[in-house]
Amino acid sequence: MIFEIRSNDEFLYKQTKSIIENLLSLRIIDDPMYDKLFTIQINKVEDKLCIYSSFSKKFNSNTPIEFSHLVKIIETICQAYVHKLSNLVYSPFKQQITFHHKKLYLNDIHNLILLNLIIFKNGVCKNNLYKCLWNKDKEINMNKLDTHLTNLKSFIKEELAVDFPITTKKNILMIN
Repeated sequence: MIFEIRSNDEFLYKQTKSIIENLLSLRIIDDPMYDKLFTIQINKVEDKLCIYSSFSKKFNSNTPIEFSHLVKIIETICQAYVHKLSNLVYSPFKQQITFHHKKLYLNDIHNLILLNLIIFKNGVCKNNLYKCLWNKDKEINMNKLDTHLTNLKSFIKEELAVDFPITTKKNILMIN
């Protein structure tokens, strides 16, 4: 999961984590070394739940809580998350990059590439990224990944007039 869930109630934690993992279909490289984007805290106090993150408002709800209501709260928190990349603002759950109030919407592959680059601050192996993005391919065709990387950089340059600094060193891809 690209964000962490914490709770003062073990049962609530396990159930919420399991449900959220099934809801999010984001393909990220399965590696314990990646950085989490943020933490969602879910605390149970008597007959209430308090749900929040460091960047969102607090949501309070009575228990028992309907699953759909809990999901909406978590979706609202995820939608509010932004990651600053130099002078760009990236919203992974909206698949959007903003620069000086101009919005650029990313396709699924470009969003997943960018998301994987962010959670692996020290870089990601291109082979692993390829396998993550196209896990059903029997053979690795690195030109496919390189084309998507070039298209992503070109798209950002054309739409926002910004050079996006993705570099590769010894098969490790990273954002400068």
